[in-house]
Amino acid sequence: MVFQLLLAISISLFGWVAWKNPLRGLVLIAAFLPCYLLRFNVFGIPSTFLEAFILVMAIVWIVKRGKIVFRWLRPSHPLRLPLGKGERSIAFIVIGMIVVAIVSVLVAPNTMSALGAFKAFIIEPIVLAVIALDLCRSKEDREQVVKGLFAGGIFVATTVIVQWVLNVGIPAPWDIERRATGIFPYPNAAGLYLAPLITMAIVRLVTHPSTSAAAFAQGVKKLLFPERSHQRTFGGVVEGLVIALGIPAILLTQTEAALVAIPAAISVTGLLLPNWHKRTIIAGAIICIAILISPLRPMVIEKLTLHDYSGEIRRTQWQETAEFLKDHPLTGAGLSGYPTAIAPYHKEPSIEIFQDPHNILLNQWVELGLLGVLLLLIAMYYGAKTWVRSIRANDVAAIAIGAALLTMIIHGLVDVPYWKNDLAAMTWILAALLLHATSSKTK
Repeated sequence: MVFQLLLAISISLFGWVAWKNPLRGLVLIAAFLPCYLLRFNVFGIPSTFLEAFILVMAIVWIVKRGKIVFRWLRPSHPLRLPLGKGERSIAFIVIGMIVVAIVSVLVAPNTMSALGAFKAFIIEPIVLAVIALDLCRSKEDREQVVKGLFAGGIFVATTVIVQWVLNVGIPAPWDIERRATGIFPYPNAAGLYLAPLITMAIVRLVTHPSTSAAAFAQGVKKLLFPERSHQRTFGGVVEGLVIALGIPAILLTQTEAALVAIPAAISVTGLLLPNWHKRTIIAGAIICIAILISPLRPMVIEKLTLHDYSGEIRRTQWQETAEFLKDHPLTGAGLSGYPTAIAPYHKEPSIEIFQDPHNILLNQWVELGLLGVLLLLIAMYYGAKTWVRSIRANDVAAIAIGAALLTMIIHGLVDVPYWKNDLAAMTWILAALLLHATSSKTK
């Protein structure tokens, strides 16, 4: 009864905020993405707090902004982004994802689980992206949504650190190694959530004039000594908190892939930035030399080449998945069908059957089939093209967003950076912000 009352109050308050200010509602969703962990049933249908918030947000948006649904193809409307030939391809990707996902529901071994995945990983994130495209009409609007994402990251990182320090609440078997999980059921979930946000914060802090290291120091000074000035400047403080809390949190979760993905994405970003490529090369050379002369070199090489225990698990997963895909290349396993479909191909009883094969391309293939992989590659191509455009335009906000998405891709080489409620929503929000930031129609 208490939970139902909390649910009703939370949804009502969110609905009121979203109705008064739809953009603020979107910012709250960006901040509360991990609330998908709070689950409930409606007439026997499983749902989550995040799903309820997205549904309320969609209803508010349709009621207040619904007329644009019938005008969104007009060139004068903000949803009509001037992306040239790529514009139709982006629409094709979105529609194609929905159509392919419907087919994947039909071929899935468990229709109810597939329908749940369809709404949580396809429909709801796309709805959020469409809403973000409409509501984020200026740089200030986009900044609010980014700060919402950062707020969620600060909260998640704090829970990880507090859990590790107190050594309380770490679920088995992670408590044996003392790998903190924070609010999540397993440690890698925290690493996957924090890694793109940390990358985005670092890139913003280093490249953005208003969030430079000097601005950050000045903001901290005025935060600590407000009596010295009536005007407070908080430039870079949020980014600094994300970094200062996020990196220790990832270390405490022992999410090794995140520790590779973050510097890798930052390095690629630095190499592409005209004023930073020399410094990036020098820093990379120093790090490589330090690793080569370090006593940790054998361990680092072992992990990077996937010859440690977790790497062996990944390679075994990929081999079994490859055997499965040889027999089912077109349709894959269907949405949420991988654990059931891979069982006949699973030859290592000492290794559990995971929800996904832990590789971004294989994940997409088993969930959405071969066409899903093709759509993903097309999306990556146009995302990279848009990101490069933002780099040439020196749009540091868009550069940071692109770096965050690149972090998810690199992390996805050995993990599952999308097929989780919060990560799917984050991916589409970031994609929408990147598209809007590079649109000449937004100010």
